[in-house]
Amino acid sequence: LADRALRSLQAELRRREQLLREHGVAELAGLRDHAPEVVLPRLLVVIDEFAALVQEQPDFLHALVGVAQRGRSLGVHLLLATQRPNGVISDDIRANTELRLALRLLDSADAIDVVGDARPAHLPRSVPGRAVMRLGAAEHLEFQAARVGDVAAVVTAVCAAAALDDVTAGAPPWGPLLPPRL
Repeated sequence: LADRALRSLQAELRRREQLLREHGVAELAGLRDHAPEVVLPRLLVVIDEFAALVQEQPDFLHALVGVAQRGRSLGVHLLLATQRPNGVISDDIRANTELRLALRLLDSADAIDVVGDARPAHLPRSVPGRAVMRLGAAEHLEFQAARVGDVAAVVTAVCAAAALDDVTAGAPPWGPLLPPRL
């Protein structure tokens, strides 16, 4: 499934690059200026337990870095989440993820590895949702994240808001699975 998702993401990047070429622009912002009638929604790819995925499929990391490099200007963004960052954040990942955040971590080395600052290792346990965000090389912001208790209620509210503005869902980045027998 991870291989299928990666191939689909690469195909989506090629589709977006082709669309931009057809309109003579280099990035998503240029497309909005040049052809506002063409709607190319941003795509957020969430990978939970990133460390486990890298451990199980080491080649996936290199391909994912390519998606991150090409995807920025195409409106494709990655959110990589892991509870155990130790050793999985490569130099390539660091170079292509300017914005990084860490909730409370147990180890200062992990905190420095993720955001370049030891503060996440010293966040109080008594304040769930406290986090440190790396905005740039020497710029960090400590903040309180909101807790979403009922995800289904949030999804319902977002869908209702989209219906009010007549927003339609974009095409999924990959097609349905092939049947077991063709």
